[in-house]
Amino acid sequence: MWEKVSRAPKFETIDFTVATPSPTPRASRLPSTPSKYGMFMTKAEINEMTATPGWMKNEVLTWLQSHGHSCSARKRLHQFQGYPAYAQDDLTTFIQQTAIPTFSIAKKIGPFNGNEPQPESTLDVQYLGAVGGGNTNWYWTEQGWMFEFAQDLMNAGESGTPDIISMSYGWDEEDQCQISPSAPPCAGGGVAGSKAFVTRVNSEFAKVGLNGITLAASSGDSGAHGRTDPMCQNPVTSPAYPAASPNVLAVGATQFSAASIKTGGSSPFCKSNTCKMGGDEIVCSTKTGALIVSGGGFSNVASTPSYQSSQVSAYISGSGVPAAGDFNATGRGYPDVAALGHAYYIQLNGEAMAVDGTSCSAPVFSGVLGLLAAKKGGKLGHVAPLLYKIYEADNSAFNDVTQGDNFCTESSCDCTTGFKATKGWDATTGLGTPNFPKLAAGMAKVLNL
Repeated sequence: MWEKVSRAPKFETIDFTVATPSPTPRASRLPSTPSKYGMFMTKAEINEMTATPGWMKNEVLTWLQSHGHSCSARKRLHQFQGYPAYAQDDLTTFIQQTAIPTFSIAKKIGPFNGNEPQPESTLDVQYLGAVGGGNTNWYWTEQGWMFEFAQDLMNAGESGTPDIISMSYGWDEEDQCQISPSAPPCAGGGVAGSKAFVTRVNSEFAKVGLNGITLAASSGDSGAHGRTDPMCQNPVTSPAYPAASPNVLAVGATQFSAASIKTGGSSPFCKSNTCKMGGDEIVCSTKTGALIVSGGGFSNVASTPSYQSSQVSAYISGSGVPAAGDFNATGRGYPDVAALGHAYYIQLNGEAMAVDGTSCSAPVFSGVLGLLAAKKGGKLGHVAPLLYKIYEADNSAFNDVTQGDNFCTESSCDCTTGFKATKGWDATTGLGTPNFPKLAAGMAKVLNL
């Protein structure tokens, strides 16, 4: 899924429940406009295996209990292009089935239609609220695209903006003006217009960060080639936006390797389903049984920011990248981080569904950010530089993902170019997935808290 902006609650009692669909038939993707990554969804095989990342729940609980945590960050789910909403009945059932603390949406902004719940909105609300329990959650529907969104944020004022925003939307960096042709930067049209659009929005996002607001964005669901080249006809990779912006935190996706999966769980859902409680993480890919492929690559507009320059330099000097000319070696590399993105249980229209997507991982990581903001006692702003500093001080703050690649798209694995997972940062899962206790301790050390 790739569609919304959400705020993240706490991690305290989250039961990350993920369902593993059978390999056949392939799940049908959500109908999507060009701007949505979209998620894959199936309901036929929900009982075959479900997953609850208990390793994350347990490590966060231990930290919370030993540090007397009190969470207070404001988080927001953001939908674009007037995308439909979620149903309260589904949210109530999800909370009951996963045995997480009750949470609600404190504020709704923009169009809202709860009578036609959609998977993207439903996933975002259910998991953003589950992971960052105790924080305040908003739901914002933007009628326009990234330029209008940035303008609205800057005009909303302190009381009208959240601390953390999760966006599960995106499209090819060089085709942004297909989505927002009337935006002033797109006056020139074509690729040049899209470049001007991206440059302007990057500038606006920088202002958003300076105002203390954290922007998290899904890295995309169709690998290094994206949805504009689903059959990999062009060896040149296609960066996605806004994930390729240096002023957002881009979140990729992982899955558990089949041989390593641990099962268990005590929630009502896990008592009637086989729930995954953890395992060894690999890059999320259709090649390894997932329904999406973690997006990643390098911007053709923004240069490599200083906060990631040493990690990117090390990566492109290795064997994990395509041939020169098939990607921009001087561009901003993404994703920055990752989280589980395969087989999440959601409750939709009264039924249990299994979904895949960086639309799963982005709101989950936004929940982690909500906890870090609470630990800090204030806003994080543009958080990527801080996370790279934490990594440089103690790389065990992230679980390094070293297996897999993002050559495939959702439609094809006949691709000869893409990016490989390696030791350290890479353009499939970034720095890795969060090791929360060490991440929190690392932040305290770096910021002298």
